[in-house]
This record gives sequence, structure tokens and C-alpha cells, in this order.
Amino acid sequence: MPNRDGMDYNIVDMKYAYAAGLFDGDGCVSVSGKSLIVNIGSVDINPLAFIFELFEGNITDYQPKGNRQLTHTWTVYGKNAGTFLRSILPYLITKKSQAILGLALLTVAFDDESNRTPIINEIHRLNKRGIKKEG
Repeated sequence: MPNRDGMDYNIVDMKYAYAAGLFDGDGCVSVSGKSLIVNIGSVDINPLAFIFELFEGNITDYQPKGNRQLTHTWTVYGKNAGTFLRSILPYLITKKSQAILGLALLTVAFDDESNRTPIINEIHRLNKRGIKKEG
């Protein structure tokens, strides 16, 4: 259906764009052992339930100490993380580099430490708070 700007958007594109916005704002690419992990955190479970409907995965709850809000985290691992990242990649803005690195990691053999280590180190560097992407 054409939009006001004359562009033709389909519902799947809009859903992936919404998922990308959630990931750009509250998502993370990480590695644990040899597994790629993608997660999105939120105090509102509804956006995460939407992501779960599209990509499955797991939703977990965490109650911080004190008078803080219950938080929810949607998580997906390995090849499923790759499926998610490939689906949202065209719509990413702030975390596009992390997504590209996560996808690159999936193409490297588990026992190929000489190629895995630089990718993992760059993911860690980009995940540090305060680090701004150049360009």
C-alpha cells in the first residue's frame, strides 16, 4: 500500500522496522562461549511479546532490588539470532555495526579462534557505554 511519501511498504517490512527500532534502542549483541546472543530489554512486556511472535526465543523477567520496576528481556541464540539480525538489518541505525559483526561471527567456524576473536573483541568494544560509532 503506497504511503503519503509515495513509498510502497508492506506489513512485514513495517514489523521488521519496528523490531529494528526496539533493538536499536534497547537491544544488544553478545557472545557467550561459542554462542551468539541477541536480546532486548524493556519494562513493558508488550513490545517483547510482539518480537516473540515474529521470531520466537525466550522472555525472562527480572525484579531488581528495592523499589525498581520489573524488567523483561527477550533473548534469542545462535542461528535464530542470525535470522533476527538479517531480518532487521536494513532498518538498523545505531546498532548496524553490531548486527553485521554478529552475522559475520555465524559464518566463522567455532574452532577458528584466529578469526572469531577479533569479531568478538569488536562486538565487546561497540557494546561499551559511551563508545560512539564513527561515521
